[in-house]
Amino acid sequence: MDRFKKGFTIIELSVSIVVIGILIGLSVFSFSKFRSRNIFYSKINGIRSSYIRINKKAVTSGKDCQLLIDKSNNVILGMQNGSVIQGDSIFLDPNRFSINMSPTTLTFTITPGGVANTSDTVRTFSITDTKTGIGKSIFISPLGVMEVK
Repeated sequence: MDRFKKGFTIIELSVSIVVIGILIGLSVFSFSKFRSRNIFYSKINGIRSSYIRINKKAVTSGKDCQLLIDKSNNVILGMQNGSVIQGDSIFLDPNRFSINMSPTTLTFTITPGGVANTSDTVRTFSITDTKTGIGKSIFISPLGVMEVK
């Protein structure tokens, strides 16, 4: 009789395997949602960091810099003297992200004093992740402060 009580039954093993399979399935689904949200927030943080670098470049160089947001090409460029600043260009995949604003392009000129001037009255644009539906509005104040809401 003792020799039959040494192991697990087939039913116990199959129930354990099913439970482990369900847990793995739930974790994969949760991880993919987490990864998608992380991609979106890393783009938003990249835009914020790029703006801060452009603002610092204007202050340290003593020359105006521009932040160009181009809705048609899904790109955000940092520029000085008409040329793109190395490392301060952000391309948003048009299949994944969309820039929402009323003009097609929006340009902010950051002065050496850190002030953000624009010829448009629009100071807000939003970025939406079409895969997850998450969106954030970005506002650049006249004092040169970027707010993400």
